[in-house]
Amino acid sequence: IGLPAGPLLGFVGGLRPWHGVERLPAVLARVHHQHPDTKLVIVGDGPLRAEIERSAVDHGVSDRTVFLGALDHRDIPTAIAAFDVALAPYPDLPHDFYYSPLKLFEYLACGTPTVASAVGQIAELITSGEHALLTAPGDLDAIAAACSRLLADPVLAGRLGRAGTELVHGRFTWDRNAAEVMAWCSLVG
Repeated sequence: IGLPAGPLLGFVGGLRPWHGVERLPAVLARVHHQHPDTKLVIVGDGPLRAEIERSAVDHGVSDRTVFLGALDHRDIPTAIAAFDVALAPYPDLPHDFYYSPLKLFEYLACGTPTVASAVGQIAELITSGEHALLTAPGDLDAIAAACSRLLADPVLAGRLGRAGTELVHGRFTWDRNAAEVMAWCSLVG
């Protein structure tokens, strides 16, 4: 699917402002100081692509930023599994509500060590340091530090990857969600 050699920081999703993806070149520039071979892989497309490409140039990381565009859904697990760190860098939102992003569950299900912003339900569902590393929303230094920590500590990265997979496969499958909905329906039916 066109993945470069690692280590790889990766993002999968729409290139839209509420995902925080436009900040990833700045994160890569920070991580590069400690891990100079690291690359950023962005899977997906959307209206922010040109802005992200400019940001990669502005931060001096365009030669280490790879845009794979939209991939076939069957190729997404392969891409995620190849990442050394999967990223969900959500910005600080002007409201308390936030959905539980599917990408986070996909990252964890693939066993990929994950860095995510602690927004909305994410902090309610994921325990930082146990399933993934959570950072304050929009804190680029914290995101970069978490990435560097995982790249430098393969034991921690492996432990988080395994725990994330166990969490998702144990609690957040579509079958389990359907069973919970059926149970709720039986209470009101």
